[in-house]
Amino acid sequence: MLSFGAIVPTNVYGERAARAMTQAVEGARGRLVGIQTFEPTAAGVRGASTRLLAQGGIDAVLLADVPRAVLPGVPVLRAASPQP
Repeated sequence: MLSFGAIVPTNVYGERAARAMTQAVEGARGRLVGIQTFEPTAAGVRGASTRLLAQGGIDAVLLADVPRAVLPGVPVLRAASPQP
């Protein structure tokens, strides 16, 4: 079973993305590790990424926002992913 997580903004779009993610994971019989929200700052995205990783093993993460908004979280998530 695959495990999923999401990082979503604290706005209506984030609420809708979180709901859609939850439904999709449940429909695929996956495991939803967690969904973290972030304020629209680099520190907010990094913090949400760190909190999500602390929740346990995750196979895939939804970064729900425009690329420039979520980009600061990518190095945090990459550092935790297994290297080949």
